[in-house]
Amino acid sequence: MSAVARKSFQLFGLNTLRKYPELMPLVGIMSFAGTMCGAFCIYATVQKPDVMISRGSHTFPWDHVNPEQPQKFLAREQKYSRIPEKDKLYEEIGVYKF
Repeated sequence: MSAVARKSFQLFGLNTLRKYPELMPLVGIMSFAGTMCGAFCIYATVQKPDVMISRGSHTFPWDHVNPEQPQKFLAREQKYSRIPEKDKLYEEIGVYKF
């Protein structure tokens, strides 16, 4: 393998960061952004009621959300109660479930 081919495989590494220290903030910011993106994906998968991982089951997570239980992280002076018009509409039309 020639020296040029060997150099092309080591395009980015610790030696590059030592040679060009101005790249360190860029690498740090991009690493932080990638880590936070992954953390948010994991958080959304675990905590959000509208995310569905399993395609095998025929129940949707939003069918099991209690309307009287708060879903927000912080809600100030907000009541969670059933809406009678919505309940009446569900009785007339029926709720679509598998």
